[in-house]
Amino acid sequence: MSAGSAAEPIRMIPDGWEVVNPPVVQAWLAGWSVVMGFGTLVVGRDLLRPIGSQAWQAALVGLGLLAFCYVGLILNLWHGMATFVFGPDRILVRSWIDRFRRRSFRAFPRESGLALVFSGHSGISLRTPDGVLHRTEGRYVPPSALRRLIGVATREGLPIEYQWTPHILAARDTRTWWQRLIGG
Repeated sequence: MSAGSAAEPIRMIPDGWEVVNPPVVQAWLAGWSVVMGFGTLVVGRDLLRPIGSQAWQAALVGLGLLAFCYVGLILNLWHGMATFVFGPDRILVRSWIDRFRRRSFRAFPRESGLALVFSGHSGISLRTPDGVLHRTEGRYVPPSALRRLIGVATREGLPIEYQWTPHILAARDTRTWWQRLIGG
């Protein structure tokens, strides 16, 4: 079941549908940007030296490598994160990268065998009635979005199966840091 299962691909979200985990700038991006910015300053200081020295060539290669790693990490992390849209007759799923590439949603009609499955180590999947898992990454999904996804799926009557326990559902250690330190 893909986006082609509907009459035409769905590119826009209809009004009144429940949207879970829309693409937003994540908090980790700010920290990662500071680290990469500091690395750029350290490597880039060699570019300010006279052109006759050999250090500017290595600095230029270093800046290119830093830029490549920065963009690669962001694209890798955003590739797995997905938006789930719950409608009256179907569920739509699209990764964040697919949104920026202007691809349409994958549409899954609400049938009796459709289920939300937390599969593998950190995957979030929709299992269709024929048993096919359509997997997305759940490792980098913020806890608030996971809570909302579970809440909306429960409210909408979508069965949920847990093959791994999301960190928001795991039992919390209520001890203080010093109690854990002394083993209490």
